[in-house]
Amino acid sequence: MTSHYVIAIFALMSSCLATAGPEPGALCELSPVSASHPVQALMESFTVLSGCASRGTTGLPQEVHVLNLRTAGQGPGQLQREVTLHLNPISSVHIHHKSVVFLLNSPHPLVWHLKTERLATGVSRLFLVSEGSVVQFSSANFSLTAETEERNFPHGNEHLLNWARKEYGAVTSFTELKIARNIYIKVGEDQVFPPKCNIGKNFLSLNYLAEYLQPKAAEGCVMSSQPQNEEVHIIELITPNSNPYSAFQVDITIDIRPSQEDLEVVKNLILILKCKKSVNWVIKSFDVKGSLKIIAPNSIGFGKESERSMTMTKSIRDDIPSTQGNLVKWALDNGYSPITSYTMAPVANRFHLRLENNAEEMGDEEVHTIPPELRILLDPGALPALQNPPIRGGEGQNGGLPFPFPDISRRVWNEEGEDGLPRPKDPVIPSIQLFPGLREPEEVQGSVDIALSVKCDNEKMIVAVEKDSFQASGYSGMDVTLLDPTCKAKMNGTHFVLESPLNGCGTRPRWSALDGVVYYNSIVIQVPALGDSSGWPDGYEDLESGDNGFPGDMDEGDASLFTRPEIVVFNCSLQQVRNPSSFQEQPHGNITFNMELYNTDLFLVPSQGVFSVPENGHVYVEVSVTKAEQELGFAIQTCFISPYSNPDRMSHYTIIENICPKDESVKFYSPKRVHFPIPQADMDKKRFSFVFKPVFNTSLLFLQCELTLCTKMEKHPQKLPKCVPPDEACTSLDASIIWAMMQNKKTFTKPLAVIHHEAESKEKGPSMKEPNPISPPIFHGLDTLTVMGIAFAAFVIGALLTGALWYIYSHTGETAGRQQVPTSPPASENSSAAHSIGSTQSTPCSSSSTA
Repeated sequence: MTSHYVIAIFALMSSCLATAGPEPGALCELSPVSASHPVQALMESFTVLSGCASRGTTGLPQEVHVLNLRTAGQGPGQLQREVTLHLNPISSVHIHHKSVVFLLNSPHPLVWHLKTERLATGVSRLFLVSEGSVVQFSSANFSLTAETEERNFPHGNEHLLNWARKEYGAVTSFTELKIARNIYIKVGEDQVFPPKCNIGKNFLSLNYLAEYLQPKAAEGCVMSSQPQNEEVHIIELITPNSNPYSAFQVDITIDIRPSQEDLEVVKNLILILKCKKSVNWVIKSFDVKGSLKIIAPNSIGFGKESERSMTMTKSIRDDIPSTQGNLVKWALDNGYSPITSYTMAPVANRFHLRLENNAEEMGDEEVHTIPPELRILLDPGALPALQNPPIRGGEGQNGGLPFPFPDISRRVWNEEGEDGLPRPKDPVIPSIQLFPGLREPEEVQGSVDIALSVKCDNEKMIVAVEKDSFQASGYSGMDVTLLDPTCKAKMNGTHFVLESPLNGCGTRPRWSALDGVVYYNSIVIQVPALGDSSGWPDGYEDLESGDNGFPGDMDEGDASLFTRPEIVVFNCSLQQVRNPSSFQEQPHGNITFNMELYNTDLFLVPSQGVFSVPENGHVYVEVSVTKAEQELGFAIQTCFISPYSNPDRMSHYTIIENICPKDESVKFYSPKRVHFPIPQADMDKKRFSFVFKPVFNTSLLFLQCELTLCTKMEKHPQKLPKCVPPDEACTSLDASIIWAMMQNKKTFTKPLAVIHHEAESKEKGPSMKEPNPISPPIFHGLDTLTVMGIAFAAFVIGALLTGALWYIYSHTGETAGRQQVPTSPPASENSSAAHSIGSTQSTPCSSSSTA
C-alpha cells in the first residue's frame, strides 16, 4: 500500500516538473556573443575622407567621377576583395542619359559589383580601374555599352585629380574614402555645385558616401537551440549612441534575413525590444515568410524596402521591464514562449537577426500558419507573371505582392524627399541611413520607363504620355493622375494628357542657381485590384506603422502591408528675372528673402557650403528681406535643427517657434536698416545667435528657418498680419495670427557639420611639446555703407583743406608784393622762409613769392 503512495507521489512530482520547467533565471547565463549567436549588434555609419563636386562638366560630353580608395587597415589575410558600387541619379534627374567616365582607383585589385538604378541603357559609359581590377555588371543591357579599361593611376589626391582634368577637361566629383563593402554614388550635374572641384577635408554630401558597419560588443544566450516554427527573441539596448546629451529619438534598425543566402525561411517571429532611451525601432525583413509581431515600449516602424511576405503587427507595451531576468520572466508571464534568445548590447544602432532554415519541417504546416486570405498574396506564382520581373530574391518591387492595392493615393503623400518632392523608389538599393538618425530621402518611383513630353508657361504645366509606353510596361486599365488625385488625366487617341497650374495639383517649385525655377510634379499610375475584395481583415489598419507621431517613422511605416502605385517624377524649367529666393507669387512687389550663417558676431563674411559648428559652439544667423514697400516687414516664424533636409519634418530641437525664442541661448542683435537709392533695394535684416547643443547622434544636421511677411501698419489691404516683436510674441500670439503668417512663408535650409570634441582631441595628438597652431586672424572691418561714408567725408575734408591752403597762399603772395621794405624779420629768416615756401608749394605761381 505504501509503495502505491510512493509511486503516485513520484508520478505527480514528475508531471509538475515537466509542466513547470526550470526557473527563468536558470535558463540563461550571459556570455559574450559569438558569430553563431542569432543576433549581432552593430554600429552603422556613412562617411568619406575628403572630396569635392562641381558643375564643370556641364558643357562637356561626359561626366567624370573619381573614386580614390584607401586601405581600411586590415591585415594581409583580411584584405577586402569586393566592393558593391551603387549608382543612382541625383534627386533632380529622373532618368540619367549622359555619358559617364568612372576612375576607380584602389590600393589592390578589386572586383567592382555594379548596381544601377534609373540609368538609361544604350549610353556610353567607361570604367577605368586599377591594374588587376574588374567590373561586373548586374544588367546585361547595361554592359552592352559599358567598357572597362585598366590604368596605372598616379598616387595622391591632387595628382589623380589633375590627371583626370588633363584627360577629360573637368571633374564632376572626386571622393576619397576607405574601402567599404557598399559605396553609394549619385550621378548627375547640379547647377548649385561650384564651377570647379577643389578637394576639401570637410566634404559632406549625401550624393557620395560609403557605408561602414562596425560590430559592437554584446552579451546574450541561446535558450532554445533547435529551430522552431515560432521563435521569440529578446533584444535589450542600453543606449543607441555614446553621446550623453542625446535625448531625441534615434532609429534602430532590425535586419531580419535567413542565415544562408538564396534560401527562404518560413517563421512565426515574436521580437521583444527594450531600450530606456527614446528610439524608433525600424524593422526590415528579407526572404522570410510567415508572421512577425513586434513588442516594444517605443515607437515601431516597418522599413519600406522590406519584402511584404510577412504578416507584420506591432504592440506598444509600457510595462516591459529592464534587465535579463525581468525581461525573460515578463515574456513567459505574457505567454511568449519558448524563448529562443536574449541579447543585450551597451551601444548599437543596428541589429542583424539571422534565422535558420527549417522550411522542410514546416512544409506541411504552412497552410495552417498562414491565413487562407493571405495565401494568394504570398504566392505570386498563383497569378499571371509580372511584366517587370523582380530583381532580388524572387520578389518584385511591390514587396512580393502580385498586384497593387487601391486607395493608396492617400498614403503616398508622405513619401517626400528634399523640398517636399516625391522621390522614386529604388527596388534594388535599400534606403540607407546616411548617419545615425539621418535618412536619405527615399524614392517612391518604380522602374517603369514611359515616353512623355512636358510643356510649361507662366500659368500651367502640361504633360502628355504615350499610351503605347504604358502597354509596353504591362499596364492596362490603370488610373492616371497627378500627385493630387483629383487632377486626373484626359485621354485622346494616342496620349494621356495631364494639366496642372503652377501652384496646384501637387506641383512644387525649386529654384535653380541660374535665375530660373524648376516645377516638379509626378504621374501616379494606379492599377486597380484584381477583385473587389482583398481578403484583408476589417482591422487591417492596426497592422501598419506610422501612427506613433514620430516623423522618422512615417517613411518606414507608410507601406506596411501595402504596395505603392508607380510614380514617375517629371519637371519643367522656366527662366525668371527675379532672384531665386523670392516667392513664386509676388503680390507685394519684388520681394527677396535670404539667410546666411556666420562664424562671429561681427557678421562680416558669410559661411560658404556646409557650416562647421563645434559642440556647444555659437551659430550666428542673419536673415534679410529686400522689398519695395516701406510698410512691409518680416518675422522669423520658426527655426529648428533637424537630421532631415526636408523642412516638412519637424524636430524637437526648436530654436524659435512662432517668433518666440524657445532656446535659452538665443540672443538677438540690432542691425541697421539699409536704404539704397533704387526703390527695390530697401533691406531689413534680423540677426540672432544660439549655442548649438549636441542632441543628435549624427555629424550632418540641417538648420531650418521659416520667414514670413508681416506689415507695420495696423491694417493691410492684403490681410498680412501685423509685425510682432519676439518678446510680445511669447505672450500674445493667437492662432489667427499664426495661421495668417503661414500663408506667406519662405523656408531656408542650411547644412551643419558637427565637430565632435573627441575628434578634435584625437587630431591634436598626445604630445604636449608641439606648439598650438596659430589661429587665423580675424579681420575686424566695417560694412560697405560706413566705408563709403568715411571715404566721402575724407574727400570733402581734403577738398576743403586744399581750398583753405590755396586761399591762404594767394593772400600771402599779394601781401608780399605790396610790401616794398620788410621791417621785422632779418634777411636770413626771409631767405629761409622763401626757400621753405618754394620747396613745399608745387604751384605754377610759386615764384611770385620771391618777386
